[in-house]
Amino acid sequence: MRKLYIFNFHQVTIHLNWIVIFFVFAVQLQATPRFALATGSPCITCHVNPTGGGMRNDYGQSFAIDDLPMQSESAWPAPWPGGQITDWLRVGGDFRVQALNHEGSDSSRKTPLFAMQSDIYGQILLNDRADILFKTGLDPTNTTPEFWINFRPGERDNYFRIGRFLPNYGMRVDDHTAYIRGGNLRLTHGLAREGMPFSPMIAKPTALEVGLYPSRRLQVTASVSNGFIRGLAPGYGFDESLGEKNYTAGISYRTKIAAFKLQVATNIMVENEVTLSGGYWGIGWGDFGYLGEIDWAKNYPSTSITSQAVFQEVSYELRQGVSILARYEYFDPDLANANGALTRWDLGIDLFPASFGEIQLHIRQPVVEQNGNMEASAVEGFIQLHTWF
Repeated sequence: MRKLYIFNFHQVTIHLNWIVIFFVFAVQLQATPRFALATGSPCITCHVNPTGGGMRNDYGQSFAIDDLPMQSESAWPAPWPGGQITDWLRVGGDFRVQALNHEGSDSSRKTPLFAMQSDIYGQILLNDRADILFKTGLDPTNTTPEFWINFRPGERDNYFRIGRFLPNYGMRVDDHTAYIRGGNLRLTHGLAREGMPFSPMIAKPTALEVGLYPSRRLQVTASVSNGFIRGLAPGYGFDESLGEKNYTAGISYRTKIAAFKLQVATNIMVENEVTLSGGYWGIGWGDFGYLGEIDWAKNYPSTSITSQAVFQEVSYELRQGVSILARYEYFDPDLANANGALTRWDLGIDLFPASFGEIQLHIRQPVVEQNGNMEASAVEGFIQLHTWF
């Protein structure tokens, strides 16, 4: 029987070797969580969503104009000012298209095009203490809208929201194929599951969430929602499982020591017999950033087994708007089984030629563990174009 990864000497050696390789790349040489790490600020500083991602607020728009692009705004037409329609209505959007070169089932190279994201956001300001936010996708095959009303009772960023959204768990990296999020959804390796249960295709559950900021460095969140992990049958005529409940809580702490910006966080999620637990961390030092996360899922993807996901990323900003990234991922759908673990490394460059555009160029190497041996799959490469407003 395989031991837990952190106590398996062979696996520890493999992971530590990759960490060393990443640090070598970084010394020789920000998913948006690396931007939060670089600024030393929580996600709510740039995003309307208090747990990060999606629509940008005024500061997020300013950050995209002043701190992201390679060229000054004078080289481009003036951008639409923040999507502000009226003094109470703002709109926004994110659009991503990706071309992926990979080896098909017939061993020939293929380059399909994917519409990775086509989301429209809207924010209605009710007053200084409350707003409504909604997000909907333009892709007719992905009907997973989000919406909520958010209340902020005091001067701090403390909030209370209710609506349909994903509970706050783990890092919200901007790659849904990351094993700590949804993992491989289409280009799979024949396993029962190839990632954690945070696929962008799942229907967002009705949820109630409370967020507290006891200090500028500390954030605490807790939520209760309808179940979504198992994809159980809908009930009461609705498109979600109203009879099952999901309970999620997390705590995040960030600080600065000398020139180092540090963050550490832990999360837990319980839904019936399924329990997810883990943590993530980050270290920022000048133009260098390191992010990591590890999660365990008990009774997932099926009962009586425990799965595990690992994410590590090192980034280095060569100049404003140009960053090199090296990433290592690991997913084991059953820690007690010696077969079926996935490893994937990724090396790429992210470019921000303008405040409204991003280009990602990456190559990655998937590896499948079979009978104790690591069998490398064909190298994949992709280019992703991202624009927003």
